[in-house]
Amino acid sequence: MKFPYGISDFKEINTKGYFYCDRTDKIPFLEETKSQLFIRPRRFGKSLVLSMLENYYDAAKADSLLLICSFWKHFLSFFSST
Repeated sequence: MKFPYGISDFKEINTKGYFYCDRTDKIPFLEETKSQLFIRPRRFGKSLVLSMLENYYDAAKADSLLLICSFWKHFLSFFSST
């Protein structure tokens, strides 16, 4: 298992097999809040979260990369069951 020390690019981490704690299931909570403030210690993933959101919202970067994430698995299973 490789740890992505110093790497804050969501696409690079997911395509090169680095360990990643998937937080895409938290996107709906971020969308529902009035404001967001990311207060975390150094080297705690703030830039990686922003890179994840960039890949999620940017239509030019939308590809199968996000389909492996838990948010999309939940989203697709919800619509396939209805």
